[in-house]
Amino acid sequence: NSLSLDFGGNTVGSDGLVRFGDHLMQLKHLTSFFLECSEAKIDSDGLARFGDRLKVVVQLKSLRLNFGSNLIYPEGFVRFGFHLQSLVQLTDLSLNFSNNFLDSGAVVKFGEHVGTLAQLTALALDVGGLSGSSLTAFVNEILRIPGLQRLETRDGTFSRSEMEERCRGIAGQS
Repeated sequence: NSLSLDFGGNTVGSDGLVRFGDHLMQLKHLTSFFLECSEAKIDSDGLARFGDRLKVVVQLKSLRLNFGSNLIYPEGFVRFGFHLQSLVQLTDLSLNFSNNFLDSGAVVKFGEHVGTLAQLTALALDVGGLSGSSLTAFVNEILRIPGLQRLETRDGTFSRSEMEERCRGIAGQS
């Protein structure tokens, strides 16, 4: 049960995304979902409202979303992350939020929400330049996921042992 849609470059906008989310709620047995929505005029509120609809598709195991180059600000990004917590069967999560208006605090808070997804084994997150102490704080949050084995960011791919080493190294410097 998989679904793949491409709204990239369209003017679907936030209202169109939310209307699509209303239909998506009916697909409760969906296990794999890919949505391309880059440059689609999605704003923070639209993303959060879409997340509120997506959270009922609780059978999802694989979720890939591209919301790059939209109008997404920290508050909507964090609210979206909050809604993802309901997708407890996720094992593979890939999210692109590059070229939006996010800050490191929002990314760390997002990590707190995603860090509750106990079945997650692979996470890919592109939010632009996540590095240094912000990356370490984010990694600290997602290391709460017992089975997480791989993190991909714009700056590289990290195994679980590399993530743990990064956090130990920073803690040792304190």
